[in-house]
Amino acid sequence: MTDFKDGIRECYRKVLGRVPDEGELESQLKWMRQQDISVEMLPYVLKQSPEYARIQKSASKTQRSHLGYTFSLNPADRTLISSYAQLGQYESTTTSLLSRILAPGMNVLNIGANIGYFAIIMSGMVGPGKIFAFEPLPDNVTILKKNIRQNNISNIQVIPKAASDVSGQATLHVAPSAVHNYLSETHDSGLDKITVESVSIDDFEQMYDIRPDLVLMDAEGSEKRILDGMTSTILKNPDMQIITEYNPHMLEITGTSNREFLDACTGFGFSIYDIDESGRAIRPAVIEDLLDYASPEFTNIYLTRKSPAELRQSGIL
Repeated sequence: MTDFKDGIRECYRKVLGRVPDEGELESQLKWMRQQDISVEMLPYVLKQSPEYARIQKSASKTQRSHLGYTFSLNPADRTLISSYAQLGQYESTTTSLLSRILAPGMNVLNIGANIGYFAIIMSGMVGPGKIFAFEPLPDNVTILKKNIRQNNISNIQVIPKAASDVSGQATLHVAPSAVHNYLSETHDSGLDKITVESVSIDDFEQMYDIRPDLVLMDAEGSEKRILDGMTSTILKNPDMQIITEYNPHMLEITGTSNREFLDACTGFGFSIYDIDESGRAIRPAVIEDLLDYASPEFTNIYLTRKSPAELRQSGIL
C-alpha cells in the first residue's frame, strides 16, 4: 500500500509539480481501484486533467507576479516555469516561516538563489538589511539581475559564485532545468559541465565583514560541503538560523550521505525542524524518519538553536 501511494505521489510531482494531500491521495487511490488504473497509467490520466491544462497554458508565459513582485523566467526552462506556474502556492510554508524569522536590518545569505524568487521576497522583509544572493550559473545570474532591476530593489548583492567548502573553482553539472544543476568533481552525469568560481562562507564573511542572521540554501546536494565551509561563521554567530533543502538522493550524487549531513547539523548544536509544505506545518524532525527518505523524496528543514518556547512565542511553532 505504501509503495502504491508513493507511486501516486511521484506521478503528481512529475506531472503536476506538487504532492497531493492525504485526502486527495485517498480519493485518487479509491478511484484508481474502481477504474482498474495502474500507477504506470496515472501520468497519462493526469495529463488529461484541467489542472494540467492550466499549467501548460501558464507555461507559455515567462513572467510571474507574486506578493507585488514580478519575476522573469528562462523561457527554455520548462521545469522551472512549471514549478512557478502557481506562485501564490510556491513553498508557502517556507515563505511564511521567513516572514516570522526575518526583521528589518537582518542580513541573509541566499545560496543557490537561481532567478531570485526568495531573494527578492526576503529583500522586503529585511528592509535596510542586505541579501547576498549566490548563484553560479551565468544564465541564471543574468535573469536574477534582471529581476532585481525590474523590481527596483537595491539591497540584494549578487555573488556569481558557488558556495562550497573551499574557495577556488568547481565543476557545475548543467541540467536541462536550472533547478537540477549541481556541483561534483567525480560523478559521471553525462550532462554538460562548466567550471565556476567557488567560495567558502567563512572566506566570504571575512571579505565582507558581515554578520549573517539567516542562511537560506538550496544547493542540490552541496549542503554538507557548504556547512563544512562555514564552521567559523556558525560558531561566531550563535543566533544564526538556517533553512535548507534536504535531498538524500542529491547528497549521495555529490559525494556525501544523508546521515553525514544530519550529523553535521546536530553537531553544530542545531535542532532540526521539518517544513511540511503539503501539511502546511513546521514540526520537530525525527532523524530516523529523515534517514528513511528515498528518491525522489525531499523536504526543506529549519535549523535553529532557539528553544521550543522561543519558537512558540515568535509564532513559528
